Amino acid sequence: MYIYTNSHSLPRCHSPRLPLHLTDIYTPLQLLAAHQSGPCLKRPASCPFACFGCDATRLTLGDLIPHAEACAVTHLRLLGGAVFEHDRALERVRDDAAEASRLAEDAAERPLTELAPVKGAQYELGARQKVLEKAHEKLLKEHKALEKGHVALQGEHGHLVRQFKALQKEQVRITQRTTQKASTE
Repeated sequence: MYIYTNSHSLPRCHSPRLPLHLTDIYTPLQLLAAHQSGPCLKRPASCPFACFGCDATRLTLGDLIPHAEACAVTHLRLLGGAVFEHDRALERVRDDAAEASRLAEDAAERPLTELAPVKGAQYELGARQKVLEKAHEKLLKEHKALEKGHVALQGEHGHLVRQFKALQKEQVRITQRTTQKASTE
């Protein structure tokens, strides 16, 4: 165990030093964890507008303010688009609610025998929806598996390209040696 006073364990970080007491005992990992969960400006962070579509990656806590200032217009556009989409969705919900209310009023006026085919069709559509949801889940799993395979193939392709370039260099060296031997003879 190590006893740390007010010394900072990360010299490249410009965050304020952790307030420690002479009687407290900390391990280096405890200090690092406390530092990284606190005010460390090098701590990884994500843009608060990522949920609206901001694609900024590899940000740190210290990068957030400059990123927000530089991308303010983009963030407003993303937010405006999200508000627009929510308004459209809300309007669709209102339209659906009005249609459901109208259908409920119509159904209340009809005899129950007329509703039997509708209930049968509703049951059939519900069953089809479950089948489609299962097929969708299966396709998502297959898609993920294909993505993993794609990544693996990209890695293999990169490896093969590097090998091919190395072989090309070797071929050039052999050709040069052969040419030099032929010219000296």
